[in-house]
Amino acid sequence: QEREKRERAMRFVRFSVKTSGVSLPFPTGVHANHSSNTARESTSDKRVKVTFKLPHRVKFGQEVVLVGDDKALGSWSVSKGKKLEWQEGDMWQATVDLPRDTSIQYKYAVSNIEDTTWMQGNNFVVDVPSFGSVLAEDVWEVENECKRTADGDATTTIAAASVLATTTSEAADGTTDYHKMTVKEIKEILRQRGLPVSGKKADLIARLA
Repeated sequence: QEREKRERAMRFVRFSVKTSGVSLPFPTGVHANHSSNTARESTSDKRVKVTFKLPHRVKFGQEVVLVGDDKALGSWSVSKGKKLEWQEGDMWQATVDLPRDTSIQYKYAVSNIEDTTWMQGNNFVVDVPSFGSVLAEDVWEVENECKRTADGDATTTIAAASVLATTTSEAADGTTDYHKMTVKEIKEILRQRGLPVSGKKADLIARLA
């Protein structure tokens, strides 16, 4: 009987240790914060900072809004677009994180409480690289004077893409080999055909197939 009592006591001790709080999981909040931080880092890694600058004079009470085909630009909704900050000399500026390896179309609009005035003409386009940063220096409604500088590279104008016709590459069968062309050249062909110019290089080529 004494032996049975000791064995029961030992079994109770082992059971108590096994079911104690020692083996409980970490607090939920710790995992949640870690997961959310990881998610933010993952999202941030997939985007590149693009700074937009636009010299433009507006009336008192008006503001310049950047609107385009990405959530960061309001997905073409002026009310959700990116408001630019006014700087000395009627210069408007904003920095936005845009998805890398994409071509983003956008426009500027002047807005106040009562109404909105859109920039006329074609959509502007910025090619977002896979890394680094981009400076987009725009001119209101004048596409061929807009400039792009990627991470300190030499500044080029959007209009420079119009020289594409003489730089196309041909495959052995005489057809155009778009894979050997630059993204800028492909986009110019798409513009001439009235096709969308947003997306990755593979998407652009697929539209020309």
